[in-house]
Amino acid sequence: MIIDTPPLSACSDALLMAAHVDAALMVVSPNSWDGDVEQRCRDQLKDLDVEILGVIVNGSDAQLAKYGYGYGYGYGYGYGKDDSKRGKKG
Repeated sequence: MIIDTPPLSACSDALLMAAHVDAALMVVSPNSWDGDVEQRCRDQLKDLDVEILGVIVNGSDAQLAKYGYGYGYGYGYGYGKDDSKRGKKG
């Protein structure tokens, strides 16, 4: 059974419910990500001995994701004399 609660950071209802569940999933939004708030919520759940099964990222825009892969190489060659480095006067 999945029980959907208000955000932990918004009110204490979720913590009251957390005391009666076996595990929890945290739902986060990259648009409102703070870091400190999410860690505090995680700590509150751990204090109640609630197992956190994972994180669901909600409201993300895959078009804006900045991920990529690149590869490059270089090659050069030369032949003959290079008189410009020897100080040759013309």
